[in-house]
Amino acid sequence: MEQSFETRPLVDREILRALQKREDVPSLIRLGMQLGAFVLAMVLVVYVSSSPVTAFAAALLLGAIWTTLFAPFHECAHLTAFRTRHLNTIGAWLTGIPFGMSPTVYREFHFAHHRYTQDPAKDPELLGSATFDGWPNAPLAWAYMVAGLWLLRLKVRLLFRIAFSSPKGPEFGAPFDDPSLRSTFVWESRAIASVWTATALLALAGAPGAAWIIFALVPCHMLQAIWLTAEHTGLPHDGTILNRTRTTYTSALVSWWLWNMNYHAEHHAWPAVPWHALPTLHRQIASHLEHESWGYWRLQLDVLHHNQLPDGAPLIASGK
Repeated sequence: MEQSFETRPLVDREILRALQKREDVPSLIRLGMQLGAFVLAMVLVVYVSSSPVTAFAAALLLGAIWTTLFAPFHECAHLTAFRTRHLNTIGAWLTGIPFGMSPTVYREFHFAHHRYTQDPAKDPELLGSATFDGWPNAPLAWAYMVAGLWLLRLKVRLLFRIAFSSPKGPEFGAPFDDPSLRSTFVWESRAIASVWTATALLALAGAPGAAWIIFALVPCHMLQAIWLTAEHTGLPHDGTILNRTRTTYTSALVSWWLWNMNYHAEHHAWPAVPWHALPTLHRQIASHLEHESWGYWRLQLDVLHHNQLPDGAPLIASGK
């Protein structure tokens, strides 16, 4: 995505052009390390599967690593992880299969989210789930949000709805309404659904570790829900893109696994800037950020215990 969604001249053009330079080596190293950790965690789960306590701990570790694969998947969808489309496509498939979504389906969904961020009538994140719109105002609703199972359900429902559709059937509707992409949506979803189905069948058949791998989807989506709801939830429906997006300050370790996507306002304003340049971009525009939080868990606990967030945003965005 080459567009800039911040129209004010907050960054010098030459600096921005330099920040938009894509590099293969940083992404190859980071992606290789994360995929390697993911495979090793799966092997560990299978190896210790006969011991429930150890397998439970290994599945939690697998889930924590699993959720971070969304970061390179997202970056490859933007075509900013690598310099060539070919490498971005390979990266998107290597991470899209465990993420459970077709690269093309996600690209159409996510680009619409960028174009219509926080627009209740057009942003597919708000159309797909009210959870992303306003913060919950009751403890049980908060627990439901951070549990993340709603996110897993939405993902699986979309994956199999498209996979079981006919390539020549009616359009799926926005944001999947490009008829030229319909067959791509279907065959990609079928390929990924077959892998997920095979894993579920192995678990039902009692294959060593398969059930624990399925269980790892629970902590995976819990962590993903905590991460994703920090990005826009509770923020206004209008104003500048920086007024509709939140940046989260977190540890260097978490930022490493998330490919710097905690700098989310910066990413939404200038999505053509690759992940490795986001900290530099942040330093350029930090004084202009309108919504910031200090840690993912701190943000969620503030939602649970208070009526006002650290960045001054109300729990329920204005206009609701």
